[in-house]
Amino acid sequence: MNFSKTLTTLIIFSALSGQAPIALASAFDPPPGQGEPGSTAGGASRPSQPTCLGQSSTDTFTVLAPKTYLGLTAQARPTFWIYLPSSRAKTLEFSLFDRQRKGIYQTKIAIDNKSGFVKITLPETAPALDFNQSYNWTVALVCNPKRRTEDSVIGGWIQRQTPTAEFQSKLTRARTDLDRANLYAQSQFWYDAISLLMTSDQPNSEAFKQLWSSIIQTAGLEKLSDPHTQTIVNR
Repeated sequence: MNFSKTLTTLIIFSALSGQAPIALASAFDPPPGQGEPGSTAGGASRPSQPTCLGQSSTDTFTVLAPKTYLGLTAQARPTFWIYLPSSRAKTLEFSLFDRQRKGIYQTKIAIDNKSGFVKITLPETAPALDFNQSYNWTVALVCNPKRRTEDSVIGGWIQRQTPTAEFQSKLTRARTDLDRANLYAQSQFWYDAISLLMTSDQPNSEAFKQLWSSIIQTAGLEKLSDPHTQTIVNR
């Protein structure tokens, strides 16, 4: 999939209309080394016009991605999560790009009158992530389909790595999803750990609360709500 023509069109359109282009430039910078993801992880654009997000809302449009280091996954087609506050938007657009800024996958999700956590899993029809390659993913809140320069855009980085044989052995012996999430977190597979926690059947346990708090704090997402107090969209 090639998005370069679309991006060029957006930039030209914004220039002709006198509006600032959406802040996608940082999202297409080559991903930095692990440990220094830079400001693109969890970064948001600043639309030139008021967005469809409620100005009085205390909730923030947020990607569940580490802000201070590169998030890892062991999955060929991982699951991504975002937090969606109340808004007037009807569509959310998810895009995945490789290190060469080539579009890998894109999909749109209907979100009319919905809020809460949004789950986005790469389907079998999407290319598998290559090992040891960094990918940038973005989500655009489409506030005005006819004027995409008003999108609110946020994103993060992800890299697929091969688990060690010792880790895989421990994972096989783990009895619960919470145990598996803890193992993933200890081995730096942040995306896999967070996905298991998001769908955990032990949200009231002390072990869950401690692990959730630890993972969220190390990722710089302290203000994120407990997932089990919110609706999960697009299950």
